[in-house]
Parts: sequence; C-alpha cells; structure tokens
Amino acid sequence: KKKSKKKKKKNDNIVETKKIVPFMDTFYELSSEDSPGDRSIAARDLIHHCFLTAQGINHKDAAYALTRLMNGLCTGRAASRQGFASCLSSFLSVAYSSSFNESDGSAIEDILKHDDVAMKLKVGLEDNPAAIVRQKLLSTTQFLETEATNTGQTKNRFGRKMKGIEERDHAFGRLFGILAVVRSGIFCLKDFPSVIVQGYTKD
Repeated sequence: KKKSKKKKKKNDNIVETKKIVPFMDTFYELSSEDSPGDRSIAARDLIHHCFLTAQGINHKDAAYALTRLMNGLCTGRAASRQGFASCLSSFLSVAYSSSFNESDGSAIEDILKHDDVAMKLKVGLEDNPAAIVRQKLLSTTQFLETEATNTGQTKNRFGRKMKGIEERDHAFGRLFGILAVVRSGIFCLKDFPSVIVQGYTKD
C-alpha cells in the first residue's frame, strides 16, 4: 500500500509539471509564493502563447504582456518582482530573436507597434525599438511626477500623496527591470545601440 501511494504521488507531480496555464492566469502565477516552479511554468506558457502559436507571433497579446510584466515589477508582493523580472528577461530575449519573426527584423519592433503607450513614448526617439523599450521601462517605474504642491506635499504620477513604501517599490521595480534587460542578453546583439546601453547605466 505504501508503495502504491508513493507511486501515485509521483504521477501527480508529473501531471502538475505538464499543466498549461491560460494566458491571463500566467500573470497571477508569476507572483506565486508557493513555488518557484509555478513561476517558471507561468513564464514558459506566457512566452509560448505570445511567440509560439500555430499562427505565428501574437503581437497584440505580446504587447499587452510586455506592459503587464513591466507593471508587475513595481508591485510590493514578495515573489512578484522576481517572477515578473525573470519572465521579462526571457520575453525580451525571445522578442529580439529574429528566428521567431516572419520578417527580416526582430519581433520587438512589430510588438511595439501594437502598444499604444509605447507609440506615444516613441516621439523624439526616432524609430529605435531599444530606445522605446527603455523609455517604457523608465515611464512605468517613474513614481514621482510633480514637485511639492502648494500644501508642501509631493504627489506621485497618479496624482496621489506620495507614500514611502510605494516610492521604494518603484525604485526596486526599476532596478529589477534594468537587471532583467541585462540578463536578457540583448546588449550583446550586434546592432544594439551603445548609446542605449550607456543610458541604462545612468538609470
């Protein structure tokens, strides 16, 4: 009996590793505090949904995922920053890989075209995807927007009174975001602009 129970438990674990996480649920799973394995499975399925569908790259969902991943960097949950940063690193690595794109360029350029916020940030940045991604990360993790008001209070970019813990979360979010970009390996790409790399070192 003991042997059969042990065997059954082992089989259950095998089924667990093969589960497919629905796209919208992957963002919740990336914040899982139960197991790093859950976060890894969620990241795998998010990448698969965005880049490895039968129809090719899902640019619209990929653009949505990029925004959610960057927003997730600024959350205060213990495991969230790690999960979102790790997935963002993999996401950028795949997005910059030309082998996953139907055209001659990388997928990131087409993904950004489906991102309304990114297109607004594009002004003054020519048409450089690397510059747009950096500006998007800076904008997402920018907590302070206004100087001290007439009442002497500093407000955040959401128009609310600044809280120390929220400011800290955004500062850590930017740090984890930059680390994710570095770990993605895109700095080593042949045509990656050196000026953007220098910009990240100052951020």
